[in-house]
Amino acid sequence: MKDEINQGYMITDRIQVDPDNAFVLGFNPKAPQPFVTWKCGQDDYYYCGHYFNDQDKAISDLCTRVMEALDYKKESAKMAEDESELPEKCYSTLLETGELVMIKRFEPGYSECGNSTSDPEKNKNLAKQLNEAAGITKAQIAAMNAGSICGWDAPNARPDYYDENGRIKKNKHKEFSR
Repeated sequence: MKDEINQGYMITDRIQVDPDNAFVLGFNPKAPQPFVTWKCGQDDYYYCGHYFNDQDKAISDLCTRVMEALDYKKESAKMAEDESELPEKCYSTLLETGELVMIKRFEPGYSECGNSTSDPEKNKNLAKQLNEAAGITKAQIAAMNAGSICGWDAPNARPDYYDENGRIKKNKHKEFSR
């Protein structure tokens, strides 16, 4: 590592999180707080400094910041993956009334659909046709229904929670009886 100095602190450690972001540990024995951790962006732009008197606390902070950044990247990747697993929208019917409704990805509840009729069976068939035409699977429909009701971070808001018929997959754990 080349000698880097920022605001009088010698950069002693650098952990690259991705091509555009890193976290660094700096040391300046003459500073009131001789240890610092910074987030480092493109072109060695240092910001969000955390200052410490104790080296162990500074190292711990550096590790914590790196882990939080990696967790954030992982969660962002998961959201992108979830987004690709779920359609932008799908159609369903309300159990109580049979009304045709539209469910939009990552939005709570449902939207009324102008194509709804007073016949629940026609609405169910129309929802099926619209979903099939868009290439939406039964597992995706079940996940969209669950996400709109239970929240999009619920386990049942993921298509892999369901089988090809849109039914919850059997628990793979052995069932024990008393």
